[in-house]
Amino acid sequence: MTAASAKEQPANLILSGPAGGVVGAAGFSKLIGQPNLITIDMGGTSLDASLVLDYHPLLHQGADFEGLPINITSLNIHTIGAGGGSIAWLDEAGALQVGPQSAGADPGPVAYGRGGTLPTFTDAALAVGYLGSDTPLGGTLRLDDELANDSLTEIAQQLGMSNKELACGILAISSSKIMGAVRGITVEIGLDPSDFALLAFGGGGGLTALDVARELGIPQVIIPPGQGAFSALGMLMADVEHSYSRTTVVPLEGIDVSEVEQVYATMEAQASKSLLEEGFCQSDQLMIRSLDVRYSGQEHSVSVSAPATGADFTAKVAQEFTELHLRQYGHTQSVPVEITTFRLRAIGVVDKPDLPLAKKRMTGKTEPLGSRQVLLSNGTTCDYALYSREALEAGDEIAGPAVIVEHTATTVIHEGDSLAVGSYGELAIAVALPNVKGAAK
Repeated sequence: MTAASAKEQPANLILSGPAGGVVGAAGFSKLIGQPNLITIDMGGTSLDASLVLDYHPLLHQGADFEGLPINITSLNIHTIGAGGGSIAWLDEAGALQVGPQSAGADPGPVAYGRGGTLPTFTDAALAVGYLGSDTPLGGTLRLDDELANDSLTEIAQQLGMSNKELACGILAISSSKIMGAVRGITVEIGLDPSDFALLAFGGGGGLTALDVARELGIPQVIIPPGQGAFSALGMLMADVEHSYSRTTVVPLEGIDVSEVEQVYATMEAQASKSLLEEGFCQSDQLMIRSLDVRYSGQEHSVSVSAPATGADFTAKVAQEFTELHLRQYGHTQSVPVEITTFRLRAIGVVDKPDLPLAKKRMTGKTEPLGSRQVLLSNGTTCDYALYSREALEAGDEIAGPAVIVEHTATTVIHEGDSLAVGSYGELAIAVALPNVKGAAK
């Protein structure tokens, strides 16, 4: 939105940071030809999961923030307390928990050496070998292995396990929470995670993405360029947008399409005027119509796209509503259908940045910097080849197990996974899925 609009409607700023990542994911999906993406953005305090469907971010109404309803159209972002600074602790029953409390940036994880005393996800990732003191974070912050290990001792002793075993448990719990968030935006609305690729970004996204994808049957993980700052890139791809709605409960059968057209025409005229005042000429304006539809007597509605107001308007709305209701709720009914709200998204299209193509590998191949010894969940250790992402070029291929480090993040791939560097420098990782019924191939 413009600054003037933000002053008038500051509620639209809520969760705008995570929204930047989702908008960036939608723009990036078009560049790489991946229409359907699950996005996970793992930062220091939380993880945000969302969806891109057919190159567009998934929207919904009825979001809430701190228990308060936000009655505006917003991106469907599911946020949980699972970040790099999430603190490990024991509950009253003596069970291990991770988050939602966070060490934040100050003092941060114990391994930062800035006064933190409580073990975090980052400390666990360092203890198992995902992270290392050999490659400074951000080019300057060198992690302290000894401090991270010591922070795990108290809880490990209470649970009767080694520090390394505790570290594996912390990572497993975090991955389980992330899987729950992904299921919440896919399975719970009738979507199969295996029909998507997983786009992981944020400073911690690449540490857990492969484990999450494997458990959910997601066949591919994509790590975009500059993953630690990807939400900032997404901000540059955001258009100006206004949302309009007219609530009126009317039966779908027998509806007067001329009245429908008049409702939308009125909203579009208002929207166009606002966009013109903000500097968007007619050619830079995009109007997207939709409808909230439900079975008569229901409380909750389903949002469907509004077709052209022709003779087949009713049939097209009914067909899409039936398909979406069946997918989201698992059944259909024979009762009348009614429209509850006419909605309009008015978009002022801004110029998008040109993402540069990555340099293409012409000869030779990238050699590893060395290796890291990684503790696996079964208690054994394995040497993971260590690569610098900045040295990778388009066309490079890496077979797991390997750790790819970069200025703002780290990516871990395991035995059987294979990575190929794409045209824009993205890491496209084929996930080695278990050969079980229902798993994507």
